[in-house]
Amino acid sequence: MKVLLNTAIALVFTIITLSASAGTQKFEQAAGALCEHTKKCALASMEGEEISPEMKQMMTSMLDGACNAMRAGFDPALQSHELYQPATQCMASMAQLSCQEMENMESVNTPECTEFERLSQQQSK
Repeated sequence: MKVLLNTAIALVFTIITLSASAGTQKFEQAAGALCEHTKKCALASMEGEEISPEMKQMMTSMLDGACNAMRAGFDPALQSHELYQPATQCMASMAQLSCQEMENMESVNTPECTEFERLSQQQSK
């Protein structure tokens, strides 16, 4: 009986660990896709302009910094498993926006991001 209980506990722990790992992987994929989409849009907006290699390197560094800042905005999801899926859905929805919509992010908010914000604020209370 004790062996069966230990086996059941080990199985539950393994399932929880695998589930969290899969959630984290999807979260990281969504963050990466959003970052790449943001970089693509930023570089596309400068298309046709004469940009020196130094300026392009500086822009790349700035975009990397912007990606890190964006990613930090979703850090609450790393602290709360309940926020993984809403954060992942928010980032995925943002990665689907057009470059023009991305330029006007102050006036554009996806339903998925609205829900993530609501849940984040609810948890921080």
